[in-house]
Amino acid sequence: EHKKPEERKPVLKDTSKKVSNLSSDFIEPELADYIKKAMVKGMKKEQIREDLLKVGWKKEVVEKALGKYK
Repeated sequence: EHKKPEERKPVLKDTSKKVSNLSSDFIEPELADYIKKAMVKGMKKEQIREDLLKVGWKKEVVEKALGKYK
């Protein structure tokens, strides 16, 4: 029996964490990791953005994170 490789889903942001004391350049590690892996797989930024917004990431957080990657 062959198991399908599990596709990595965008992580849902834990909004209970306070990030107000972090630098404005800070990007959640799980968000950065997801974006890097998705881009390596050849996903377009538009698709990554859409996927992250669907699972509840804030638009400004997603835009800032995507802006770090060319």
